[in-house]
Amino acid sequence: MTRREEVIVQLLERFQELVEPAGGNGIPGSGDYLPLMPATYTPSVRELERLLIRMRDERRSQWWHVTERYLRCQHVNRDVPVKRKGKNGKTVTVVERQLVVTFHPGVRAEKVRRGISWLAEEWRLGHEPMIPQELMVAA
Repeated sequence: MTRREEVIVQLLERFQELVEPAGGNGIPGSGDYLPLMPATYTPSVRELERLLIRMRDERRSQWWHVTERYLRCQHVNRDVPVKRKGKNGKTVTVVERQLVVTFHPGVRAEKVRRGISWLAEEWRLGHEPMIPQELMVAA
């Protein structure tokens, strides 16, 4: 995977968080509330959004696989068995709570890979895709 494709995948994984409007002052429905686009809604995010719309119109099957995998997936905490080396050098299995990503069972990895490659090839912004600075500080 190229660096461009890696960054696109990171943007897709956090897409909802990047485009979710930030609340303004006031209470929703009171007339004082004005939702604002967050600082994370950068040119890279807008370009990805534009390409997803184009993909939906031109490459429906790839769009379905990419969006099911990244935009409509579920994040669930689950107990997962993990093997570790014990103090005595023996392998021990412990149960850890981990965030597990689940998505539609019909998603095909090959279609997702081709969709990511298409997004990278069609990238027309004057610069490479970038993770918003606000996420870099939070990490």
